[in-house]
Amino acid sequence: MDGNTSTGSSPPPVPSAAARPRIALCRKCGRHIDPAFAYCPYCGNRQKLGLAWYHDPVWVAILALFVLGPFALPLVWYSARMNRAMKFAYTAGILVYTVFTVYYSFQVLSYELGVLSDLTGLL
Repeated sequence: MDGNTSTGSSPPPVPSAAARPRIALCRKCGRHIDPAFAYCPYCGNRQKLGLAWYHDPVWVAILALFVLGPFALPLVWYSARMNRAMKFAYTAGILVYTVFTVYYSFQVLSYELGVLSDLTGLL
C-alpha cells in the first residue's frame, strides 16, 4: 500500500510557472540575480538596456530630425524598443534626410555666396 492512502492526504500541488521564482544571469559577472533588478547587486552593472526615454522610437525620430541628425544612429541601434526591421528603416530614413539636408544646405550656401559676390562687385 501507498504511504499517502493511510493518511488520506494528496501530494502538494505543483506551483504554476508564474509562482516559481525566475532567475536571470548578470550581463557582466554572470551571477544569478532576480530579473526585476535594474542593476546587479554584486557588480553594479546595469541590466536593462534601452529603457530610457531617448530610446523610444518617437523621441529618436524627433532627436534625429531636429537636433542630432546622423549622430542619432547609436540611439537607434541601442534601443531595445525597436525590432531589426524598424532599426533599418530608421537608419535609412535618417541617412536620406541627412543627405537631403546637406545637399540643400550646400545649394543655399552657394546661392548666398553668389549674391554676396555680386554685391561686392557693385561696390
